[in-house]
Amino acid sequence: MNPYTEPSRRLTAELHVGTHALTNHELRQVYGMSRVTTKARGEVAAELRKAGLQILSDPSSEPLFVGKLAPARGASAPPAPRPVRAWWRRPWAIAAGALVLLFVAVAALTTGPPASSSAGEQATLSGAAAEATTEPASEPTPAATEPPQTIADARSAVADDDYAGALLIAAALGRDDERTIERRIARRLAYRTMKALRSGDRSRASRLLREAREYPRTAEITRADAALDAAQTRAQERAAAKRRAAAVARAARRARAETRRQARAEARRRAAVTESAPSVSSAPEPSMSGPSTFNWCGKRDGDGDGIYCEGM
Repeated sequence: MNPYTEPSRRLTAELHVGTHALTNHELRQVYGMSRVTTKARGEVAAELRKAGLQILSDPSSEPLFVGKLAPARGASAPPAPRPVRAWWRRPWAIAAGALVLLFVAVAALTTGPPASSSAGEQATLSGAAAEATTEPASEPTPAATEPPQTIADARSAVADDDYAGALLIAAALGRDDERTIERRIARRLAYRTMKALRSGDRSRASRLLREAREYPRTAEITRADAALDAAQTRAQERAAAKRRAAAVARAARRARAETRRQARAEARRRAAVTESAPSVSSAPEPSMSGPSTFNWCGKRDGDGDGIYCEGM
């Protein structure tokens, strides 16, 4: 027997007439499930349908909507309910909607300008048209123009590094404003040059100063030019110091290599001298003092006084 049959009957008996939404939590409590899966919800829906409830939603989605109808009088058991289809999904609703859309489209296409109600109105309109043709054509109404640009707009363009646009605005305002904007551009370029120098980008700073030559030479440009010269000088000094340090390191490496070479040569020379030296006899040399078996000349002497050698 299906384990969902008896709980479904009890749940159907407890529900009152109407529509109910059964969440996963309620299904777990009623059926004693630890987890409500899609398959389990489908089986529960099938058992509830058998028990007499209407399934009003897709069993695969939460919550599960069910409906309970009032029991018919004199009937022993309610018939199995049929699934209720939404009214807008029914064929007659779809056909009615299509007809309404068709009528609206035809009405929009066939609607034209209203005809004149009387001949007098037509005459009035024709007379007005004739007067319009005889009168000189008036000047067309100018379209709404943009508000005139001000010096503040030119300054905003300079802040956005749009120098060409700023100069166009300033030229329309007058020569004094144009000179003011040119000096502002020069100061902006000097600021960007100093920023590039702080980040270590000397090439960008040099390019910005070359661009600033087209504008007045302000005090800011002078300071930026001096800062670029100082930065380039420091860079050259650092490069020269690195070259000197590299030269010293190379000389030290060469000196160490020469020392090792000389040590190896000396070791080889000593080894050669040791190999070429004659081996020393193991017999002790005759003594010159005291009685001895051999005198100093190598001849045998009885008393060791050396007289034998003197008589030789």
